[in-house]
Amino acid sequence: MITKLTILLGSPRKSSNSSFLAKKLGEIVDKKGIEVETFLLHEMDIHMCIGCEVCQGEKNTGCILRDQMQEIYPSLQSADAILLAFPIYYCSINAQMKVVIERFYPFGTKGLSGKKLGVVVAHAESGAAHAIHIIKDICDYCNMAYVGNVEAEMQDGGEAEKQWMKLKKDVEKLADELLK
Repeated sequence: MITKLTILLGSPRKSSNSSFLAKKLGEIVDKKGIEVETFLLHEMDIHMCIGCEVCQGEKNTGCILRDQMQEIYPSLQSADAILLAFPIYYCSINAQMKVVIERFYPFGTKGLSGKKLGVVVAHAESGAAHAIHIIKDICDYCNMAYVGNVEAEMQDGGEAEKQWMKLKKDVEKLADELLK
């Protein structure tokens, strides 16, 4: 059983469908006595990776960028499981989440090894399969265990809340996979 779940909310909208579902999953996990730490990425000052490769050097000093990603790194390291929640924008992972994922680079192939990762993705039309494929590739590179996803196809904000009873089983199943 895990002891901590870190949730990264990638939507720029506080009441987004992906955020709603991730928060519901967090509530399920919290009720089991598991620590849940949530980051709203759109409220944080996180810069793009500059490709300097300092984090990959022999000294392994971590990322040289001093921004709010430095608040997320310790949470990712101490978590047993990570949940990424984001909308699909223009057929792929939205920018807020993509910037953070690229900043996983300092962990290399060992820093997140063995951690479980789940995904909540909301989209109107296409792009979810592509985004999930990317996430699975990242899990392979980082030696993380991809445990599954909740995919919510919906056009308008607030639909996840309206369709909660329909989506509840999928969210509970993903929570169970993260908890194992």
